Amino acid sequence: MFGRILDVIGLFTSFRQSGMKQSSCISETVEAIRREGPGYRISDTCIRCILANYHGKDSLAGPIVRRKPQEQFEREVEAWPAEARELYGNKALIGSWEFTIGPTPQYRRVNAANR
Repeated sequence: MFGRILDVIGLFTSFRQSGMKQSSCISETVEAIRREGPGYRISDTCIRCILANYHGKDSLAGPIVRRKPQEQFEREVEAWPAEARELYGNKALIGSWEFTIGPTPQYRRVNAANR
């Protein structure tokens, strides 16, 4: 469950950083989660609840989730011991997330009046 929460936060954050409005980001996050795990039940309300719990308006700190660049991830996997790579059958692993705790992101309101 915590992994799914990190997925939601990471996807939402990446959509927000690309300049999308919040409501569009929520819809895109739902669609991305459904593509990732077709059997997983998720809705806009579920996304909003996760964001309210972990990235609330008044919270000073929360989880920060970023996707690692694929090249960096591949270099790290190559540095693993051979036994660890064998656990994955020496398959090419795709993607990784970085997870830290820090100040919650403050996004500029797209439709705010310029002052």
